[in-house]
Amino acid sequence: MSSWRVRSLVVVAGALVGLVSVAVPATAVGVAEARVLVANSGSNTVTILSSSGKVVATVPVGAKPWKLAVSPNHKLAYVTESGSNTLALLDLRTDKVSGRITVGKTPTFVLLNRSGSVAYVSNAGSNTISVVKTASKQVVATISTDVEPYALALSPDGKKLYVANCHYPSDTQSSVQVINTSHNRVIATIKGFNCAEGIAVTPRIAYVTNNNFGAKSIGLIDTATNRVIGSIPVNEGPQCVALAPGRHTLYSTSNDGILVINTATNTVARTIAVGAVDCLVISANGSTLYATSAKRNLLFVLNAATGAVLRKIGVGATPVGVTVG
Repeated sequence: MSSWRVRSLVVVAGALVGLVSVAVPATAVGVAEARVLVANSGSNTVTILSSSGKVVATVPVGAKPWKLAVSPNHKLAYVTESGSNTLALLDLRTDKVSGRITVGKTPTFVLLNRSGSVAYVSNAGSNTISVVKTASKQVVATISTDVEPYALALSPDGKKLYVANCHYPSDTQSSVQVINTSHNRVIATIKGFNCAEGIAVTPRIAYVTNNNFGAKSIGLIDTATNRVIGSIPVNEGPQCVALAPGRHTLYSTSNDGILVINTATNTVARTIAVGAVDCLVISANGSTLYATSAKRNLLFVLNAATGAVLRKIGVGATPVGVTVG
């Protein structure tokens, strides 16, 4: 079974661990300052933190928030509410939800293009991608995909959208699809994956996690030919991947911790042993990693160069998505 589905059914009991959240107006920390946002699917909240990891607000949102994206001007966050088939608009100047956009069934991933003019939302329950114009807050196109689209990534030039389809319950039939963003049409379907849940793209290679139990690899796609050209053996449970600035290093979650992958050799250089983590993101300057642990209700803040844990922060129940913006 797809691991994100398993986690979506987990109810985490008990008190929150670590810092107590005290709401602080966004103006007190400055909207222009990069902040960290965590989607807590078990408590229907978004935790907002300073870049150093101080909790500044906890915002109630809709049912089962999953992933997030922040506008380039840092004023608005988009939050997929997978339990209510909506995309929430979180105003980061007031730290309140200012509106919602109805998308497909069970929206999981949201991704903005570089300018922030378009949001792409993967709808795992309806096998579609919703294309949202952010200025009008309207869905302007709906793209049919393979079964259970999950993670999204744009090519560096923004001309192609890559979709990782988990294909539950037939996880071994997973695929990656390539969409031309100028006309919102699927131009390639690439087979050969096993519950594809994470994807990152360089000009030459797309890295795709095989997250089904026992799969233990990250597949490699040649972006010029749209063919699978190999794989990287990894620990159990790769789900979320993030490229460092410069694209020399790829980070992946696993059941043992964070995998540090050298993209020149496509090998695992080391594992940062923090236990099972579910999603991660790297700061714009590449210095800091943020990783969520859904079972432990924690956000890890780590030095990306050394792997040292700088802070462990209690957030809401079952934190999944994390972003910096």
